[in-house]
Amino acid sequence: MSIIRTEKRERTFAGKLIKWTFLGFNLFMTIWIAGGLYTVSKIPMHSAAEKLGAGIGTTIGVTVLLVLWASGDLILGILLLVTRGNKVTIEESSTSFGGQEPISVNFSRVDERIAQLKAEIASPPTPALGTAQGPASFGRRRA
Repeated sequence: MSIIRTEKRERTFAGKLIKWTFLGFNLFMTIWIAGGLYTVSKIPMHSAAEKLGAGIGTTIGVTVLLVLWASGDLILGILLLVTRGNKVTIEESSTSFGGQEPISVNFSRVDERIAQLKAEIASPPTPALGTAQGPASFGRRRA
């Protein structure tokens, strides 16, 4: 008989609301940055000064959005951790894992096979009858 302990955290309604707000905020910021970059790429530019200005403006805009994203994630992340709920431990007693019959394995045959393989490795193989002993000749005839 074994005891299975499972730990879960139960969120309240406010915790679930903050969790989904956190996920929605991240999705919104991703779409906002991607949409902004797409919009900037469609602006027609004719001179080098326009290209340089668009590059500087895009960099400033994306930086502002990333700072806004990081500060929003920090605030919502702290709220998410605070509202994660109390830890609930669930204990179940079971005679086997998953409610099924335990699997019995007979290791005696496995042990016998391992001992047999070790014995084969320890003893050198016997040469077949009629074969010459000695180094390989690589096609040369011996006298």
